Amino acid sequence: MLVPNPIFVPNLSASLHTPTIQGHPGKNGAIILKVTGEVRHEDQEGKGVLHEALNGHIDKGATRLILDMHNRAWIDSLALGIIIEAGRRLRPLEKPRAPIKSGPDPNADLKIVVPLQAPFRKILSVAKLDEVFMVFPSIPEAEASFNEPPRLARR
Repeated sequence: MLVPNPIFVPNLSASLHTPTIQGHPGKNGAIILKVTGEVRHEDQEGKGVLHEALNGHIDKGATRLILDMHNRAWIDSLALGIIIEAGRRLRPLEKPRAPIKSGPDPNADLKIVVPLQAPFRKILSVAKLDEVFMVFPSIPEAEASFNEPPRLARR
């Protein structure tokens, strides 16, 4: 008998609830997007809440996003693709070495917050997304990282 990989088994109690993503301002110009429930490319209402939240903030000019995955029960592979695409929209392939006064935000980025022992951290590692995105165990650490010098995006 095949046993499913526990990393990808959804939390059935959370699947009864519609996924939610709540955005609020953080420190250093960041917007924190708190994700709860099962996150799929399309939820039960046919809307991609993750796509709408990430792209909605980017379209409105947000350049520093923190995706808080502390209360996330499950995420599908298409939703992972949405996270990757949002990161690409925020980070140019090359960033200027010095900040440009009238240009784009040199620290524009999408950072992910996941507790150290959370199953989602293992998913990020297996998919090698922890090499693409900066992953932090807490929101204050992610917020503070926007004060650090910009880094080149890995592609």
